[in-house]
Amino acid sequence: MAKRPSTPPLLAALGLLVFVGGSWVLGVNPFATPAKPPAPAGAPGPASPAAPGDAKPAGRSTAQAPAPSAASKTIRIGTWNIEWLGRPDERSGAAQNIPQSADDLADYLVAADVQAVALQEVVATGRGKLRSAELDRTFETVKARTGQVWDYVLFPGRNEGAQLTGAAWNTAVLSPQTAEGRPFDPRKDEPWPVPIARRRGAGGAGLWSRPPYALKLTTGQGTTDFVLLVVHMKADFQGDFSAQRADEAGVLAEAIPITKRTFRDDDILILGDTNVTQPAEQALAVYTGAGFLDLNARNLQTHWRGGATDRIFVPPDQPEFSARFFEVESDTYLRRHNWQPRDYKRRISDHYMVLTSLRVMPDDD
Repeated sequence: MAKRPSTPPLLAALGLLVFVGGSWVLGVNPFATPAKPPAPAGAPGPASPAAPGDAKPAGRSTAQAPAPSAASKTIRIGTWNIEWLGRPDERSGAAQNIPQSADDLADYLVAADVQAVALQEVVATGRGKLRSAELDRTFETVKARTGQVWDYVLFPGRNEGAQLTGAAWNTAVLSPQTAEGRPFDPRKDEPWPVPIARRRGAGGAGLWSRPPYALKLTTGQGTTDFVLLVVHMKADFQGDFSAQRADEAGVLAEAIPITKRTFRDDDILILGDTNVTQPAEQALAVYTGAGFLDLNARNLQTHWRGGATDRIFVPPDQPEFSARFFEVESDTYLRRHNWQPRDYKRRISDHYMVLTSLRVMPDDD
């Protein structure tokens, strides 16, 4: 039997760590009930990228929220950067020229027990309008293993062959809608681009080279619906682009009221790869200043080598988010497969999937 780890004295005194079901659950409210029993989790990783090596990934963090009703049904929503899916030659380090397999991607998706996921770094390689042959094979594998039927949409990029964002969902649980409220067909309908002001950032570069899009998903007539606003912000490639990320966050925040009016919904999640490298970065303050709660405010590690780049922002006062938590699908999955982080990086991605939950309840907006 594994030895129960000791609680750090200060955190124990403050009630910030609770030992539940063999794991430490981190959060400011130790009595909050997560959507499902917490999986084993490691200690939080560093807030900024670590030196090369097998940095220890993070587990679940439970953000403060009103306790949901015991009878509440919840669904799990995630975001996942799948490193250059469709262009293995662009993958880095030990993963270069290694294509991700549908078996591995399907296994990871099923293990996350997620019903919808925002996507980043997908390249359109399939036939037809912005389709991915790799995602098609992955969801075919999911269906063969579980019976679940998934669909997805990829959002247009600036250039051919660019990294695209998108969203995928379990069709038995969620249905997409257009901004007008009719069923959304990802093979025919145009996704809704967030109206970003065409400005240049502090360094003179154009903002949002990977444009943000929004997609509304509903759990059924008269019940919870919500809008995924999927982001992939400027990375620190060959420089420090924190100022540009702050400018990107600023123009996105300006567009939030328009997004709410267009979809007639206040239940908006901003989620994706922010590429933020420091917990005090201005971009995060812009989002929280716009009225959103950063569920990864404790900077749990979401990248295989350290760093808390992947985030989910939610409105703190909407009852649909009262069962919220923040979970990184890392430690449990790695232990189950006897993998090191470098194995995950090589076979799947350099980013872990991160998740939260929403309550399914009568719709209030």
